[in-house]
Amino acid sequence: ANRLNLKRNGDYRYQRQTAPDGYTACFHCKQVLPDGQFYRKDKDGSYGKKTSLCKSCTQEAGRRYYRNNKEKYERTRKENPIKILLKNIKSRAKKNNVPFDLNEDDLFLPDTCPVLGIKIIPFDNSDNSPSVDRFIPELGYVRGNCQIISKRANKIKNNATIEEIEKLYLWMRDYLS
Repeated sequence: ANRLNLKRNGDYRYQRQTAPDGYTACFHCKQVLPDGQFYRKDKDGSYGKKTSLCKSCTQEAGRRYYRNNKEKYERTRKENPIKILLKNIKSRAKKNNVPFDLNEDDLFLPDTCPVLGIKIIPFDNSDNSPSVDRFIPELGYVRGNCQIISKRANKIKNNATIEEIEKLYLWMRDYLS
């Protein structure tokens, strides 16, 4: 209880260190910080209860956990890259308020990019990395609307329409010939 900076009140219950309105005491670093320096627990994005650690202590705890479990992360990435891709796009879809309805059976990780024909190397952090492409971006990440292509192909396709890509192709063909 002392390590967590808790104090007993008259009826033998532990309570957090007191802080003025709009401020909270971090359990780890013991600093009294503004409420904006704490993450919220509610998954729906509403402003519910604050976490007990400030943002910097939470981030440091995450980094420490990753360092201690690096082999586990690497093994998971190699064994099931689709699972990691889905986890990443699910959080991105939630953040951007985009529909998400995919599971591991809905996606296939090809050896080569179906668009450019280059080798796809999972988690290479280069243009050869896999990227989930939405055929119709407004529909979101739903069954039948997504395919894994290379990061380079997805960057090329990003916001361009078919007409724009065709004009680019014609311009490059004329310019280079």
